[in-house]
Amino acid sequence: MQFVNADLSLLKSLSNDNQFFQLQDFETLKANLLETQVYQPIQKEKIKLKPFIDWKILFIFLIVSLSLEWFFRKYNGLI
Repeated sequence: MQFVNADLSLLKSLSNDNQFFQLQDFETLKANLLETQVYQPIQKEKIKLKPFIDWKILFIFLIVSLSLEWFFRKYNGLI
């Protein structure tokens, strides 16, 4: 046999050191959460460093310029 409703007395006994709020006590719960010092906002900072020079583009530029220099020297007979 399954229980359809929650056992309120069991739930209250489980939370004996915690406060128990009903649905109609929402404003009390809200005020309690805002005034308690247990839940402090935590701000985390994640710094992602990007290099000033994009090395992939620089490497491709270097390969292309050296290839063009080799081609022009070979074409003009300087090699």
